[in-house]
This record gives sequence, structure tokens and C-alpha cells, in this order.
Amino acid sequence: PEHALIPVNVTSCNLSDHSLRNLLESLNIRTLVMTLCSADHYQVLCLSLLNINVFAASASASASGPKSVEVGETLQVTLTVKGSDVYGLSGKISYDDTMLKLKSSSCKAKNWQLEFNGDKFVAYDNKGENPINSSVKLIVLKFTVLKAAAKQTVEVKFTNLVATDAKNDINMSDATFSCSAKEKSSTPAPTTAPVK
Repeated sequence: PEHALIPVNVTSCNLSDHSLRNLLESLNIRTLVMTLCSADHYQVLCLSLLNINVFAASASASASGPKSVEVGETLQVTLTVKGSDVYGLSGKISYDDTMLKLKSSSCKAKNWQLEFNGDKFVAYDNKGENPINSSVKLIVLKFTVLKAAAKQTVEVKFTNLVATDAKNDINMSDATFSCSAKEKSSTPAPTTAPVK
């Protein structure tokens, strides 16, 4: 697991090497006591570590839907997020709008809200009381399958995904869904028996 970086105040240390100073300030420790032994050689005589196991949030995403769809049908694509202490998610949705037309979008997590700005979206815990701590079906998109999709592969991508635990951002891998689209099946006209 990743550790959160805890700033260390080293202003009282007489460091002539600024790169070392910057390094020390990024160490994930609470207390650092050091003594300079010479101008060009540093030795840590005493190192006190307190509460270093501060875990950062983690998250991953996957997209799912049917194996195939017909022209004229509704295609439902679900983005599932798995993580811990996730209070928000942002990203971008892309698809071929000559094959798919977005009908609706919704956020399925309790007290979460979904907002769009063009092809970019943000979903967040509206009350700050229901973070994702398991696998959650977060976003559901419904598309109408257009005629141009016939005999093609339709694809919906969730990219530039970034989750947050309200303090740290977590860059996530893209999630992609694809399936084959079939021509609309023709229903034979009903036949009637001849009238005698």
C-alpha cells in the first residue's frame, strides 16, 4: 500500500545542501533528528518514526455491458469502481456519436451526484458520508444504437480517470467497453388464413 507523505519541518536543521533538505521534507515520517558530521557527509544519528503507516486511497475501474446489441435497441454501459475511501471521481467519456446516441446517465451510489460538462464528468459523494469502500456500480449510461452501428463494434471509453479521497488524487487506468452491433432483426408479417 502507498503511504501518505507527511511534511517534516526541518527549518531548524542547518542544511547547506538544499536537495537533501527537500528530500527530508518529503519523507513519510513524523519526527527526524539528525546531526551533521561534516560539510560533505551526513549521518543520521537518531531517527524516530511515529505513525508512518498512513494509507492513501486506492481505486480501479471497469466498464461492462451486453455481449451484443441490435440497431434501435438501448445499450446500457456500467462503470464499476472498486476502491477505499473514494469520495469523488472525474474523467472523460468518449464514443462514436454516429453509432451511439446518449439517452440518459445516472449515478447509482447512495447520495452520490453526477455532473457533466461536455464529454467530461464528475461524480462525488454529495454529503461526504458514503465513500466507496468496496466494488460499486457507480455510473450507468444508456445509449440508442444507431443504424450506422450495424455489423460494427461499438465502444465506450472512460478515460482520464482520477479518484480522490478528499486529500489525495489517484490516477486510474482507463476503462473500456465494447460489443458487436447487429442489424435490426426483421419480424415477418403475420399471415392470415384465406376466408372461405
